[in-house]
Amino acid sequence: MTESITMKEFFAMLVRRGRGILITALVCAVLLGGWQMLKAAGGDGSDDTTAGQEQQIGEVAGLKHQLEAAKVRMTSMEDYVQNAPLMSIDPYRVYTTTVLIGIDSTESVGVLPTEDGAIISDGMVCAEWLSGRDIQNLAEGSSFAGIKSVYLQDLFTTKPLSSGVLGLNVYGKTQAEAEELADILYRALKDQFSDKGTGLPVIQEIISLSTRCGFDEEIMTRQDEVYKALSDTEEKISTLTGKIQSQELALPHNEGDAAPVMRGIKYAVLGFVVGAVLACVWLLLRYIVSGHIETASQLTAAADAPYFGTIAATKRQTERWADALLGETVWPNQTAAVEHMVERVAACEKAAEGITILLSAEEKSEMLESLVSGLKEKNYPVSVVTDAKANTEVFSHLKGEGTVLLAERRGRTRAVQLSAERELLQSFSRRADGVFFF
Repeated sequence: MTESITMKEFFAMLVRRGRGILITALVCAVLLGGWQMLKAAGGDGSDDTTAGQEQQIGEVAGLKHQLEAAKVRMTSMEDYVQNAPLMSIDPYRVYTTTVLIGIDSTESVGVLPTEDGAIISDGMVCAEWLSGRDIQNLAEGSSFAGIKSVYLQDLFTTKPLSSGVLGLNVYGKTQAEAEELADILYRALKDQFSDKGTGLPVIQEIISLSTRCGFDEEIMTRQDEVYKALSDTEEKISTLTGKIQSQELALPHNEGDAAPVMRGIKYAVLGFVVGAVLACVWLLLRYIVSGHIETASQLTAAADAPYFGTIAATKRQTERWADALLGETVWPNQTAAVEHMVERVAACEKAAEGITILLSAEEKSEMLESLVSGLKEKNYPVSVVTDAKANTEVFSHLKGEGTVLLAERRGRTRAVQLSAERELLQSFSRRADGVFFF
C-alpha cells in the first residue's frame, strides 16, 4: 500500500521532476501553438468567405443602419426635451387660452367633399391650413422667435365647433405666453382668410377669449410619451450596440500577417499551461499507482528504521532545490556526502562486528561503491547484498550480530519491495539500523 504524501513532499517531487514537466509543457506549447498558427494562416483568404458569413455580414450592416437611425432619433428627441416649450410646461399649472373665432361661410358651404363622401367644413379648412403653416416665420419679432415651427405646433390645437365657429386652444407656462401665441395665430388666420370671392371661408372677429390655469391631463400624457419614447430609444441603442459587437466578434477577421502569429502565441501559452498541468497530474497518478518511494518520510515508514540521509554522484539543481525544500542536507559534492554517511554508519553500536547493506535493486552504483570503500578504509567489514528478497546470501549475513542498512533508489524502489525486506529481517528477529537513498 502506498504511503501517504504531504503537499510539501508532493511539491518537492514536482521540483525534482521539473525537467520532465518543462519538456512536456514545451512540447504541448509547440504542438498547439503551431497547429493554431497554421490553421489561422490557412483561413485568412478573403475569397474563402462562405455564404453563411456573407449573410452574417449583411445582418451586421442592417443592425448598423438601425443603430444610426436610432441615434438620429435619439438626438432629435433630446433636442426636443431641451428646447421644446411643451416640455417646460408644468402639467399641474398649464395656462390655456381658448379662442372662439367666427367664420363667414356664405360662399364655401359644402364645396370640399373628400373621396369617401365626407364633407370638409369651413372650420376644418382653416384648421388644416394652420397646422401646416411655418409658425416660426409667423412668430418673428415675438418672444417665440427662434423656436422651431414643429415645436410651436405642439402648443395649440384647433377644432371646428359648429357651423361658422372655429375653436383654438393655446397652451403656455404663463398667461402672457399663451395669449401672445393665440394672437399670432389669429392674425395669421385673419391675413389668409380675409378676401371674399375666393371660394374660401372668411375669418371674422373673435367671438370670445378666455384663459384658465390648472391641471391638463393631455399635456402630462404627451410629456410622458416623449420621455417613454426617449427611454425606449436609449434601450434600443444599447441592445443594437451589443448585438453588433457580438456578431462582429463572430465574424472572421483578416488582420494581415500578424494575426496567425498572435493566435499561435496565445495558444502556445495555453498549451504550455495545459502541458504543465497534465505532467503534474500524470506524476501524481503514477505515484499513486506505482507505489514508488519518493521521500524520506515514506522510506522510514516503510522500513521502520531511522533515515541516515542521501548520497548522490551528480545532483541536478532541481534535486538540490527539492532536498532543501524537504530540509535534507545539500552536500557540495559526492565526497562530502560519502564522508558524512561513513561517519553516520560508523557511529552505529554494532558496526565493528560487520556491516551488511541490503539493496532491493539488482545493481550497485558508483555512489554505493564509494561508501563501501570509505567504510573499508576504516577497517569495517562490509557486505553488499543485491536483490535482497531473492538472494540466498542474505541468510548468512542476517544470522550475525552486525549492523544492517537498507539502501534504496529514490523514485525506483517500491513500497512493497521495502516491506518484503522488512519482513525478511523480522523473520530473523532483526530490524534495520538505518536507511538511506543512493
